[in-house]
Amino acid sequence: MSLTAAWPALLLYSMATLDSFLVGFRVAAGRNLAIKKRAYFLAAMRRSFWLGQALLALSALVATLVLQLTPDPGETWRHFLIAAQNLLWAYAPYSVLVLVALGFYLIPKHDSRAIATVVILGPFTLLRPYVFLFGLAICWWQTREVVPCMIASFGVALQLGLEPVLEMRRKRRKSGDSVRA
Repeated sequence: MSLTAAWPALLLYSMATLDSFLVGFRVAAGRNLAIKKRAYFLAAMRRSFWLGQALLALSALVATLVLQLTPDPGETWRHFLIAAQNLLWAYAPYSVLVLVALGFYLIPKHDSRAIATVVILGPFTLLRPYVFLFGLAICWWQTREVVPCMIASFGVALQLGLEPVLEMRRKRRKSGDSVRA
């Protein structure tokens, strides 16, 4: 397998990693009364990143096991890459717009950040699960192979499960803090 041929899988990994960071930010947003929240948000994003990497590793492990157990790993890998390309039809435009919105944070004016949040990041947070499911629908419709689509579905389920898991952990930490007080 060449790195050039694996670009769809690498791009999906990069998008899932970015999504993991942003999920951490979303779970932490509005939860801290401090004026300066940089350290708070960075810690939340780090936790989300590492949990996201663990979920991505689990997904990669399952895909690797499937490749090891299949009679023709090369052909199965080719189908995995086709499935990944089909997922990108939905995920790439979404990710590009998220990156454009994040680019507004490089502008040192508060108004540009607020506009990016209100116009793109806020609505895209609501659309995220639907975009993930739309990508899966394209994958199942276009790939025509069950195994790669099942692996894609497993990966999407893990990624969509990241936010609820982080939210449960946050609530558990919060209840632990109130018990100690």
